[in-house]
Amino acid sequence: MSYSNRDLLEVQDIGPDHRGLYATRHIPAGTLLGFFDGRAAVADLGADGRGQNLDDFFWRQSVHLKRDGNTLYYLIPYEQPDGIDYLNHSCHPNAHVEQQLYSGGFISNADATTLERFHQVAPEQKLQVVGTIRDARLTYLAERLIYEEWPTVLPLETRERIDAELQDRHLALTECSWTTVSAALEEIGERLPDAVSEVSKELSVHV
Repeated sequence: MSYSNRDLLEVQDIGPDHRGLYATRHIPAGTLLGFFDGRAAVADLGADGRGQNLDDFFWRQSVHLKRDGNTLYYLIPYEQPDGIDYLNHSCHPNAHVEQQLYSGGFISNADATTLERFHQVAPEQKLQVVGTIRDARLTYLAERLIYEEWPTVLPLETRERIDAELQDRHLALTECSWTTVSAALEEIGERLPDAVSEVSKELSVHV
């Protein structure tokens, strides 16, 4: 039987017969979320790579580890899935909240009402309202808004966490879906030879 850290995780309905695993609050790197009780297996996705021979249970519950051409390496739970078994099953997970806004299900009516209150109250009361939001995506975005507009309202620990997260994203050396410092410098280097004199002077400061 799988084990899930219920203090950090919850399963939510995201559509007809579909469920997903969500964080109830920010989870620091290296935190144990649970143990997945299942078996490792290999699937042939067929010539078209779509795996039409695989059933709904496979697509909903398999945790994809690696894809090599039309061969997929995955985990599948032994028992009826619950908790950690609903782990994001993509080889390219949408780990950042901006990538979850449309794939993570609709905002509940209760959270929508809470967000209205969040925007209405004074800055020093906003953090208290954030504590009543159930959707982890909205919690993070509300914290980010406070961080940008009223940083002194946040505890030092929260400000330092967001500082570190943004620094990690800006200084990432791998290919990302956003512009990193290294990618910006590389683009400046490519454009510099074709830049007009005034622009060239400005760009040359950064490379």
